Amino acid sequence: MDSVVTFLSKYKNLKPPEESTKKIILQIIKDECGLCLEKKDVSLKQGGVFLTCHPAVRSELIRCVPRILNTLQKDHNIRLSYIR
Repeated sequence: MDSVVTFLSKYKNLKPPEESTKKIILQIIKDECGLCLEKKDVSLKQGGVFLTCHPAVRSELIRCVPRILNTLQKDHNIRLSYIR
C-alpha cells in the first residue's frame, strides 16, 4: 500500500494542459505589452483566446496581438488563430 501512495504522490500537483497554456499566454502578454492579467480573465476556445477585461486594456492589447501570436508560435510552439 505504501508503494502505491508513493507512486501516486508524484501526480498530486498535475494540472490540465490548458492551465499551463494560460500561464504561458499571460507571461507573453506581460512581456510584450506590459499588461498584467489574471488566469480568470483568459479562456481558450477553438484555437483562440477570449479575454474578459476592461475595454481600455483590450484596445492596448489589440495593438500587440501580432507580436504576441508570433512569440507564442516561435518560442513555445503554441498556435492560436486570434485573441479577442
